[in-house]
Amino acid sequence: EEGEFIVTALGGKAMPGRYAEFLGFLSKATPQPIQIVHFAGHGRNAGAGERGIEMEDGTVTLEDLTSSVIVGKDHKSLFVLNACEAAGADFNLGVVESWPEQLIKLQFGAVIAPLWAVRDVHASEVIKDTLKCFVHDGLSLSEAMRRARAKHRGASSTPYAYLCYGDVMAKARR
Repeated sequence: EEGEFIVTALGGKAMPGRYAEFLGFLSKATPQPIQIVHFAGHGRNAGAGERGIEMEDGTVTLEDLTSSVIVGKDHKSLFVLNACEAAGADFNLGVVESWPEQLIKLQFGAVIAPLWAVRDVHASEVIKDTLKCFVHDGLSLSEAMRRARAKHRGASSTPYAYLCYGDVMAKARR
């Protein structure tokens, strides 16, 4: 439902949820501007080396996000990582490791991800409303997230799981 919304309401393009296609997309130069990269699915946070997002045919881990990922550098895209615990961090050898931190290092403009396990129906609504406010209404990323949280705060704790990293004052290109 969330992906369908992005395709129909925001003009997004659906892509296969497979390991090689996902990493290939992130590593391929494209002249078309990529404003948002969106993943909705299952995440896991089992400690160092075990943090990942589940694809149809395997798990993409932090170690897979190398300097070959150029979409962030080329487009400063917003990366929406709607997967449980995707924003959680580990502290290894004096370094904080997390998906948002790694994506910002790879020069994505901003990242939205939840700290803890979220309920699918509420997670989808929070992200859809955030993106609608960001893309259609022209609000900054922080204001779009604030409004989505306010709208859904009575349903569950899910809206409060999401953090925004990077340029929270960014606005979508028209």
